[in-house]
Amino acid sequence: MEFAPLPELPGRAVVLMIGLPGSGKSSYLAHYGLSSVSTDALRELLFGDAAEQRAAGQVFGLLYKVLTTRLEVGVPQTFIDATNLDAAARKPLVRIAKEAGIPAIGLWLDADVDECQARSQLRGRVVELEVIQRFARKLRPPTAAEGIDHLYRVRGSVGEWVY
Repeated sequence: MEFAPLPELPGRAVVLMIGLPGSGKSSYLAHYGLSSVSTDALRELLFGDAAEQRAAGQVFGLLYKVLTTRLEVGVPQTFIDATNLDAAARKPLVRIAKEAGIPAIGLWLDADVDECQARSQLRGRVVELEVIQRFARKLRPPTAAEGIDHLYRVRGSVGEWVY
């Protein structure tokens, strides 16, 4: 698999990975050796199953607490590995970044449903096609108006700054 180049990022930033299940968010981060705060990892930690969807409030509450703590102790960059499909999902993360006085960067892995399904079939935890399709209907690309300072879009092996 070819990966788009990693964009040059500010020294301090909250980077919101954005994309459908199977779009390659975790693989992209792993390819570049970047650690992340992952909702799947938090689900695995809490429930022993990354696919467990109950108690979403607790999972995301923990995500926000971990992000806030990382910012308080001066971790320069935090990558948030979650689907972050719409402005409502991204809003708390953007708010936390703004309150810390650092930029919120969107890193959007723009992959179509078929590509996501094919990738999903290759990994240990398969996400059903119906789930990917449902998430695709919910996906709303980020805009500057919602507080994302810069957006980097990855499509296949090509990456470009949108704004």
